Amino acid sequence: YGKYRAGWSFIDSVYFLVVTITTVGYGDFAFSMDHEADKIFGALYVFFGVVFIGIAAGIIIQTLEAKAEDRMNRLKEHHHGTDPDFGHQPAF
Repeated sequence: YGKYRAGWSFIDSVYFLVVTITTVGYGDFAFSMDHEADKIFGALYVFFGVVFIGIAAGIIIQTLEAKAEDRMNRLKEHHHGTDPDFGHQPAF
C-alpha cells in the first residue's frame, strides 16, 4: 500500500506495517483519507493485521506451554515419578 499509493520507501512501508498491526500507531505515517477505497482498505488492513497478531501470539504461547509441560514431565520421570521440590533452596 505505502509504496504504491503513498509513495513511501520499502523500509517506510515495512515500518508502517509493523507499527499498525501491533497497534502502536505513532501517527507519523497514516492511510490516505482522500478516497473511500483507502478508508475501506485501511479498516480491513488494521482488522486483519490485529487478528493475525493475535493468532500468531496464541500459537507461540501454545508452543511454549507444550514445551514447558514436556520438560516438566521429563523432570518428573528423571526423579522416578516423585514430585521434585522446585521451590526448595539449598542450605549452605
